[in-house]
Amino acid sequence: MRCLLLADADLALREATLLHRLVIGLLDAGVHVTHAAPESVLERIEPSLGVEILPYRSSGLPWTRSLRAARLLEQFEVATSVSADDPGLVHAFGSDCLPIALDVARAGNLAVVIDVYARSVASRVTRAVGERFEGVLLAGSPPIANALMAAGIAASSVRECRWGVPPCDRRERRSYGTLSVAIGGQGASREAWTRCLRGVAQAASRREDMVIFVDADAADRASVQGLIGSLGLSPLVSRVPDFESRRDLVVQADLLLWPERLSEVRSLVLDAMAAQTPVIAVNDTDVPVLNDPGIALLVSGEEADWAKAVESLGADSERRTRLGAAAAEHMREHYRASRHVGAIVDAYEWATASFAEQKVRP
Repeated sequence: MRCLLLADADLALREATLLHRLVIGLLDAGVHVTHAAPESVLERIEPSLGVEILPYRSSGLPWTRSLRAARLLEQFEVATSVSADDPGLVHAFGSDCLPIALDVARAGNLAVVIDVYARSVASRVTRAVGERFEGVLLAGSPPIANALMAAGIAASSVRECRWGVPPCDRRERRSYGTLSVAIGGQGASREAWTRCLRGVAQAASRREDMVIFVDADAADRASVQGLIGSLGLSPLVSRVPDFESRRDLVVQADLLLWPERLSEVRSLVLDAMAAQTPVIAVNDTDVPVLNDPGIALLVSGEEADWAKAVESLGADSERRTRLGAAAAEHMREHYRASRHVGAIVDAYEWATASFAEQKVRP
């Protein structure tokens, strides 16, 4: 089986770690994987061992998209020439690459699998593929799967597929006499970030040992740099570019704060939990790990609630240990990387077999 794993710019960078693990897992399962990413971000992506990353132009005039798709298809066919007789498919990873992914699939007579990791992506996908879609949509959570079916997608085309993370050995956290707090997310809601930062500032005012790592890109999108200064947090804050790629730093923090209700799966949160990093987040019913008070400290998102959560959990190392251990156990039980790969291989096999059957129908 041969697969063109096509990522858009956002996920190619943000989920580079997950994609790397997925590519290696698929190779181990016997899938010939070719990874494709926008040429605008190619230099920022570390290629997986033995896997070529094909560049494609993600933007251009609408009537040039078929030409760009044809070029990508040609590159894919060259890369998989040794297995060209094997069933082939396109796996779209990210909503911005969906149009060109569908064009490549149509031109190459290939089956289609689409990752649907967010409720907003679910609505875009249903508009793009239509109700008679006969490929596979991989829903990142049960609520997202339900949203797809409510929009008219046949249940046979929707599969719940939780992203997976590898087990993480328990490591004693190095203590420098500080409380390290990482704050991540998207930065789409300035209001949510403002309430979180005001709460953190309240907690920080009651102790002198806090250091804060902030997702620089998300903070810029939320326009909170001035607020950080006015709250007196600047001496405590380190802005971290490529925050979600710097997981070695993020998952070793004492706390990970997630200010926004994004209704989307982010593997950084899963990796943090696997590393026993306690997570404080706004309750998100679309994301199971952020809707379970047994594995995350859930807050309303109000300033006072953030202050209370950070202060109380920050002051209780035993409670942090218990919460982190419970989250790590949940990851081992429900979010194994091997289970993720197995579910995707199963979806690939169903999609290619179903597509072959469609082609022979009278």
